[in-house]
Amino acid sequence: LGFPADTPFIASQLAEWQEEHGNKIWMIEDCCDALGAIIDGKHVGLFGDAGTLSFYPAHHITTGEGGAVFTNNEELAAIIRSLRDWGRDCTCSPGVDNKCGDRFSGSHGFLPEGYDHKYVYKYMGFNLKMTEVQAAIGCAQMERLNSIVKYRRQSYNELSSFICNKVYIPRPLLTADPSPFALLMLTENRAEVCHKLEAAGVQTRPIFAGNITLHPALQDKSFGKDGLMPNTKLFLNNGLFIGVRPDDEDLTEVKEVLRSVFK
Repeated sequence: LGFPADTPFIASQLAEWQEEHGNKIWMIEDCCDALGAIIDGKHVGLFGDAGTLSFYPAHHITTGEGGAVFTNNEELAAIIRSLRDWGRDCTCSPGVDNKCGDRFSGSHGFLPEGYDHKYVYKYMGFNLKMTEVQAAIGCAQMERLNSIVKYRRQSYNELSSFICNKVYIPRPLLTADPSPFALLMLTENRAEVCHKLEAAGVQTRPIFAGNITLHPALQDKSFGKDGLMPNTKLFLNNGLFIGVRPDDEDLTEVKEVLRSVFK
């Protein structure tokens, strides 16, 4: 789940799910940077129990902010919707009441008999509902997805082939057809490269958290041998990426900056 198992909230949720599902662990695919990518002829997000997407402006499609979780597992979908809606047990849509027919006559844990089922909380959830405006923007973006992925692939291929003899660029599996979010590279002098790119107007980012176990938030956690993670540490120390646009605008200018930085 991306958190140490001894985190109180996660531990309690895992204990509930394991008791209910016989120690079953859900596989969740993080596809936030990979919408449209294919492996072995199958879209990413279809290999696990659920997948996630981000709709932040820099991603493949955007709703301004936010994201989505998708699954074809009805049981897991109910849990996800509950976590999205404050952790409520009620499954009624907005504007709908008493779909279960048991709104004021049920028994729920230690609550008073007949407590309003619309306000019974099964999980410690969140308030993560997408607005109608965001959804409308997302639907319009989906109509352009094939074109967006096509241009991102073209931009990525052109930029990567342009500097492939200057830095190390990870290559995809032979059976994969990526949908690039960015151009990722590894270089021994990352700080100098980032400084020069930024000074020339090309924004850079690290490979997100890199090795998350080395960040301040997890300094009081113990990870044993798994905490070493040499490959992840390599990305932490040497990895960076620049954006890949869904069009060919500025491509020539970016190539000129790359030529100057890596000359």
